[in-house]
Amino acid sequence: MKKAGIIMIAVAVVLTLLSAGPIDYGSPARAAVTPRALLVLAFSPGENLRDMSVSDINSAVQLLWDYGFEVTLLDAWGQSGLVAEYPHHQLHEHLDDQSFNLVIYYGHGSSSDWAFCLPQDSAWASQSQTAQGWDEYREFGDYRAHWREEIKLASDALVVMRHTCYSHGLEAGDMNSGARLLVEEEVLLRINQYSYTFLYPYCGARSYTAIANVGATSSYLKNLFTNYDRSIGELTVPDYSDSHQPGDGYRLLTGAHPYLSGQGTVYRKNRFPGTSNLAVWSQPAWAGDPTLSMQRVCGCVPGDKNGDGDNVDLGEPCFPHDERDVFASEDTSYNFFPFLCLANPNPADTWAEITFYDEGGNT
Repeated sequence: MKKAGIIMIAVAVVLTLLSAGPIDYGSPARAAVTPRALLVLAFSPGENLRDMSVSDINSAVQLLWDYGFEVTLLDAWGQSGLVAEYPHHQLHEHLDDQSFNLVIYYGHGSSSDWAFCLPQDSAWASQSQTAQGWDEYREFGDYRAHWREEIKLASDALVVMRHTCYSHGLEAGDMNSGARLLVEEEVLLRINQYSYTFLYPYCGARSYTAIANVGATSSYLKNLFTNYDRSIGELTVPDYSDSHQPGDGYRLLTGAHPYLSGQGTVYRKNRFPGTSNLAVWSQPAWAGDPTLSMQRVCGCVPGDKNGDGDNVDLGEPCFPHDERDVFASEDTSYNFFPFLCLANPNPADTWAEITFYDEGGNT
């Protein structure tokens, strides 16, 4: 319904328009690119992290669909609670087409191999003469060399590590009560080592994010999608200097990546005040191209359904919703009144979307 001023809906007029047949509004522009996301779940059944990750994945998948992504999910475990059939080979098959713009990994980490940690299908690993067995035997994806020499993602891809030890600077034991407070050199070493695996030029990734917080994926991605033309690094690890006093313990740690400085790659990590690793170091870590935006990652504006270069139009995921005019006390005991007048809260010459709810709260 359009637009500035007063919107009037007359039942008779609506019925007349409907009876007149469809109106030709022309052929709208369409988004030319469909970004692709791969989500990998490696936590085993019975782990609390798996239960939390499943909920996180469900909301993330719905959000990705809303923003026009094609989503692929690889669960390294079967419904029986046993290891899925050749998960390492499945990963290889998924990555073979080199087209994923976004990879999100939910699983354990390694301070020696700095990559994924998928469970091994031992039955197939013993058949290394087959393609499936060879990938299981060598645990494809679990070593840095695979990402440096064999795996290619889409150009400017984003890799996100979820709950992965060492990837954001901490491992599980660092969060225990009484654990020593890590020095920044140790935290940055872990971040730079892990990010080096995925940011190595052959792989194609240009942005690396590691997040420890439970259930944070959807809110994180939505922030990137909403601010699609801004630096992913600055959105992931903001500079909070203005909110802190000099000497209170806060510092934004940023600089050239020690292993990739020639590629223009930098790292970012906030150090917050506190006496425990949870307080000081548990926030996200990031490394990559400081100019990279989500629009470049996707090759388009995420959620731009009509191809006009934004995602805020009617029917697109960032269309502004306004819930200020709610008539909770409206008397509806009489028959439906013929006119409903609502003011469009948006600027002139813009569209407003009106959602009607019944007494049960259904649309």
